[in-house]
Order: sequence, then structure tokens, then C-alpha cells
Amino acid sequence: MKTIKIFLFAVFIFCCRFISFSQTAASCPFITPVASPATVCAGQCSNLTATALLTKTTTTYSVQSIPHAPPITYNQAGGTGVSVNTDDVWSGLINLPFNFCFYGVNYNQILIGSNGNLGFNFASANGFCPWSYTAAVPSTNLVNMGSIFGPYHDIDPSITTTGGVKYYTVGTAPCRKFVVSYNNIYQFSCTTIRSRHMIVLNELTNYIDVYVESKPTCTGWNGGRAVIGIQNPAGTIGIAAPGRNTGAWSVTTPEGWRFVPNGTNNYTINWTGPTGTIATNTLGPINVCPTTNTTYTASISITNCDNAVYTFTNTVAVNVSPSATPTFNSVNPICQGASIAALPTTSTNGVSGSWSPAINNSATTTYTFTPSATCTATNTLSIVVTPTVTPLFTQVPAICSGNSVSPLPTTSNNNITGSWSPGINSSATTTYTFTPTAGQQCVNPTQMTISVNNNTLPTFTQAPPACEGSAITALPSTSNNGIVGVWSPSINNTATTTYTFTPNANQCAIDNQMTVTINPNINPTFNSINPICPGGAINLQSTSNNNFTGT
Repeated sequence: MKTIKIFLFAVFIFCCRFISFSQTAASCPFITPVASPATVCAGQCSNLTATALLTKTTTTYSVQSIPHAPPITYNQAGGTGVSVNTDDVWSGLINLPFNFCFYGVNYNQILIGSNGNLGFNFASANGFCPWSYTAAVPSTNLVNMGSIFGPYHDIDPSITTTGGVKYYTVGTAPCRKFVVSYNNIYQFSCTTIRSRHMIVLNELTNYIDVYVESKPTCTGWNGGRAVIGIQNPAGTIGIAAPGRNTGAWSVTTPEGWRFVPNGTNNYTINWTGPTGTIATNTLGPINVCPTTNTTYTASISITNCDNAVYTFTNTVAVNVSPSATPTFNSVNPICQGASIAALPTTSTNGVSGSWSPAINNSATTTYTFTPSATCTATNTLSIVVTPTVTPLFTQVPAICSGNSVSPLPTTSNNNITGSWSPGINSSATTTYTFTPTAGQQCVNPTQMTISVNNNTLPTFTQAPPACEGSAITALPSTSNNGIVGVWSPSINNTATTTYTFTPNANQCAIDNQMTVTINPNINPTFNSINPICPGGAINLQSTSNNNFTGT
């Protein structure tokens, strides 16, 4: 018994404190399968994986920090009170709502201590709950203090102005929780400070959760010692939360701890499909290749220490989408350079997508259609681009104005037929267009220009007049402006004659004429001279009667 009991009763005014229901760290077994991808195309496969809460036997434990998220509020209505108005006592035997495994032993009863401890040494029922200790978990010296400490420290439920010790059962089998709440209980001796904490036993997983909202330290009593931990009823093995083994420590920021069974696996996993079992004892990945929409079932079976088997199942569907191939109407061949209409982005069987590469009207190209929907194959479409042909003709040489031109050929050198326009014009340079006859694919019109050169008049230096019978120099065969030709008729020195100059061919020159004047010879006439006497003077005329002078 405590050597000194100091009961201080005072009136404190506290603001009401509420802890709303919150989701605790997962404590109920589950298995959740996932298919990746959930929808496959016909002929494709999916991988099945699962997440699950994997349980182990309770021969050993590990401890981990969890969020401070109690399953109920500390001052939850209802519940069953223990240690009511009584300090340092163990409760009587309390029937657990489910079988609970602890260090390999199956229990269906428990003791609740008034100092934040639970016990499985049932001989202590309704007896003294020790408050003084110095040992750390695990220790045989802590056997009388119980097996679950959450936290174990000297608190005094006899002062019940604002709180107390209650236990509750919450949840649905096989995932119920046995909750022991220590709500706003004063420290012994330090009756101005209070603690608030909770111990939770989880069905089937056998997790032990400890939640501490606040735990001040009463250093003036029992050295302020407290401990959060567990040990087997013999005190030979156990584990404490980090930094929370026996010592004088405080909790000012709410915290949570979970003691997790860490023995051998006590579960089996089974995957089934339409034909039966497809895999066991694996969370995946499991490769499946259904041909139709198929549902797969994943189950996890847990064998508790009472040998009861609990099975949790869940399903996942893999949907199979039929594959489709987009179809398109063919595109007629085009001539190089002609416009091509945009290819349709929706196929004739209703598949939407896009084409690549960009339209090319200069060369035959194969285009690929990529559907925007899954489970649809690509397809290709070729557009034939026929090179254009230009009719070829032998160039007609330049002609002289007025010369005749043979009709242009109606079949080209490369066998393209057609017609020319306009009609032949031999008086001026003209460009003629050849239009291919209809029905000859990818043939371009073509043109030919026939040059018509203007005729040139040959020029000469005029030949001077000549006297009848005198020699006449031959007329030049090349004109002053370089035109070569011949004169006709032959030179005549007996009469004035007009000569015609005919240019040689291919000189684009016209005929010209020159008249050469032939003056007839004239006899001078004189007056007769009368007879004279010998020795008489004779005066001959120096100018004839027809005005010729001479001697």
C-alpha cells in the first residue's frame, strides 16, 4: 500500500475537450486487388497485384509509431467503469468480447489496473495494483504490475471530478476493438495535473495500440516514473516504445504507439479466376490474359491462436475491349502538284484519330492513321502521285516574214497527241500553245515560239551612167549592208537597163533594183566650110553646132 495517501480535493474549471472520431491506422485484415491495366485490348494481358494487412503470430512483437487517432473519444458516452473512486486496484475478471492472443497464449479475459495497466495474471483480480517500481521492460520485477503498460504510472482514479477509467467494445466482428480509456485522471500526489491515455486491443490482428494525449510528470512521487511497453506474464520477454521505457518523461504532444505481432506468418493468400486457383501466397504481380471480361478473386485467410480461420476476400475485374481496325476509302491517284483533300480524321467504321506525315502532293506517300482510342490498330493509306509529263517537240527554226511554215505536228516526240493554237502566222513572231487531247493523264500543256524575222532591203552605191559601148564594172554581189545575192539580167552597155538583185536564201532580205544609164553616142555637127584658096585661112569650130567642144 502507499505509505502516504494525500487526497487533495479542489475545484477546477476546465474547458470541455472533445476528440472527434478519427480513422486509426489500419487494424482490420483486408486484401485489395488491383489490375494494371484494368482494361486490356483483345490479346493483351494485365498484372494483378494486391495490398493487404499481413498478420503474424504473437511469439514476438515489434513497436511502431502511429498517428494519435483513438477509435473513440476519451470521454465517450457509455462504457463500463472500473476502479471507480478507487486507487491502486485491479479490476475483477473482465470477459473479452473476442479471443485475444498475447505472447502465443489465447486469452478471453483480462484485468484492468487503475494505474494505466492491463494484466493476464488473473490471481490479482480485485487485488492491489502496485504503484511503486524501478524496473524497465522486460523484467520479472514487473510481473505484479501486469503485462500491458499504456502508460503505467501512479495515477489516482479516486478523484473523479472530471474523468475516470472505462472500457468499451467497438466495431464489428472479426474486427472489434476492446478499448480502455483513462480519461483526465489526476496524478497521485500531484493533484493539479492530469493524464489522458487509452489502450486498444484489436481482434484477430492482436495489435495493441496505446494513445497518449497528455501525460505530465509528477517528479515528487515515485520519481515520476512511467513506461509504455508490453511483456509476457512471466516478465521474461517484452518490448517498450522508443524513449518510453521506465523513466521520468512527459507527453505534451499527442502520440500513438502500436505493438505488432512479429512471429511467423499466420495467413495464406489465394487467387482464383474462372478456371480455379491461379496463384497462392503472393501479392503479385500475377500475369493474366483474359479473352473476355473476367473477375478475379483475392483472399487472405488468417488462422488465429484459437485455431479459428478468418477469410477476407475481394474481387477485381479485368475488362477486355475488342480490337478494331479503322477502314478508309481509297484515294485515286493524283497528278504531281495537284491538290489533295485533307484525309478524314474519322474512319468509315467510326474510329477517330490522326494522320502522319503531312500531305505531300509531289511524291507517292504512305500515310499512317493513329487512333486516339485504345484497342484500335493503326492503319495505312497510300496516295499515288503520278509525275507530270511535258510534250516534247523539235523547235521550228526562225523564218523570214512571209515565208511559209509547215503545220506543227499533232503528236509530240514523246507520243502525246493534241492540237496547237492559234493558227500559223508567218508575218510575226508568235507563241503557239499545245493542248493535249483529253484522257491523257498528267500531261501538261506546252508552248513553242516561232520567230519571224523582218525582211531587209539590200542597199548599193548607185552605178554612174556610161556611154554606149563603154565597159561597165560588174555590179557587187554583196550589198552595202552585207546581203549576198546575184543580179539579173547580165550587164548591157548598149542601153539603159534596170537590174534586179536577188538575195541568196536564208537571209531574210528582199529584192532590190538598180538602173544603170547608158547614154547613146552623139556625133558633133558643124557648119560646112566653103572652099578656100591654097594657103587660105581655115577656121574650124571648137564648139559643134550641137554644143560639143573639142579640137
